[in-house]
Amino acid sequence: MNSPENFQNYSSELNADEIFSILPSQATLEQAKTFLAARNLSYSAGSWSFMIEQRIKPAIVEGKLSLVEIADLLAQAEEHGKQHVLLYKLNPKNTASIFSPGHVAAICASEPKFPPFNQRRIIDIPEKPTIVEIREDSAGDEAAIVVKSIEKRYVRDENSFKQWEDGGKLYTSVDTRPYRAANVVRIRKSGLCEVRIHSHMDAYEYEIEARGLLNSLDPLIAASVCNPYSLRGARHYVCDPKHRKSAMEVFDLKHTEHLDLTDGRLRPSVSGPGFSMLTNTAITEAMDAFQRSEGTVQRAGLNVRPGKFLRRGLNLGLSGADNEFFLTAKITRAEYEYVLETVLEAIDAMASK
Repeated sequence: MNSPENFQNYSSELNADEIFSILPSQATLEQAKTFLAARNLSYSAGSWSFMIEQRIKPAIVEGKLSLVEIADLLAQAEEHGKQHVLLYKLNPKNTASIFSPGHVAAICASEPKFPPFNQRRIIDIPEKPTIVEIREDSAGDEAAIVVKSIEKRYVRDENSFKQWEDGGKLYTSVDTRPYRAANVVRIRKSGLCEVRIHSHMDAYEYEIEARGLLNSLDPLIAASVCNPYSLRGARHYVCDPKHRKSAMEVFDLKHTEHLDLTDGRLRPSVSGPGFSMLTNTAITEAMDAFQRSEGTVQRAGLNVRPGKFLRRGLNLGLSGADNEFFLTAKITRAEYEYVLETVLEAIDAMASK
């Protein structure tokens, strides 16, 4: 099994100019600084231009850093954070088929739209969505298969907005510019499937896009065998009085929306760093009373608290489709894994109540 911290095995010669043009849009300066600091290299930089020209390139020339390592930084950065994640569950039969020896490699070898198994590729902005890699990976101690797809998207350039009148009619125009988005599917040997969709810059139905991505993976996997894995337990966990003490150790609860059987709604919230609804007695009493009337938690906005596994707080949204959560920041793989595991543990805790 390939180490998730050392991807390598690229399918063609790496293009330095292409990597340096993509890196600023996929990673953060903080990620690059941490990457260089871990290798005892100079890392201070106030801009991406300075980081690339004065820090990364000289380190490569001096042999202290390789282009493969930079490619790995890019690959990990684009796969984690600033995403909407939708969870699915495969049945044991389909999961066993995917993980049977040689199965994925054989499909990759016979299907033209798939790249060779366990070979990595970096591309800029493709004209159509392109599956760039299918590889062995892991999720903690569990074996996994990862698929990555790169697509072109467009965003409005508001600075280009124009308005004019002609013949008594008012016209407006605005330019768009393309940007690169990486979407990821990870299937665990246990059958849990994560579909990570790079966040759009406006409101979007991520469930539709997740299904579209799963459909594109046929014959590796059929979207019809991917059943949504509900996050209802996680949403209720952060509001459940029986779990309040343990929830407070991990989360600051910022806002929720509750719905009862008579269509009554409750939308409490707090604002400001360090504040949490869980420490506000008036809010928790209102939530508990509402939940006793068979209310359900429709959505929850949280901050995952810094601590043993996180050096900073991370915003986490439990909303959208029933099986969906989202992260608003670019994060490391380790941070992503921690957040995902806390969500899954919350579901397990409610199931065992």
